Amino acid sequence: MAKSDQNYASKALYNYEVSGVNYEGARVSPWLMLVSYNLRFIIEKQMSYIQRSSDGKVKVFYNPNNPKKSFLIIAGKMGIGITLIISVLPLISFYYKYHV
Repeated sequence: MAKSDQNYASKALYNYEVSGVNYEGARVSPWLMLVSYNLRFIIEKQMSYIQRSSDGKVKVFYNPNNPKKSFLIIAGKMGIGITLIISVLPLISFYYKYHV
């Protein structure tokens, strides 16, 4: 398989403890990113946002109401904005195509 035909995604496996209960997480961020060989730098950049301590531990962000839901990177304002725009564009496109 040629490199240009390969897809890349971030992958993680980590353990964390909340109120004496151990959990296992695998999600890096709220968004699952799948990129081509030429765009793999996006995954590398995403992974650089993981906060690591000097002893090799990573900071885990979890939902206090449901500690099983966790990520290594929290969503920033820019990411939320882009997601909102992407989710609204099909509706706007549909409106303009059939109602204008």
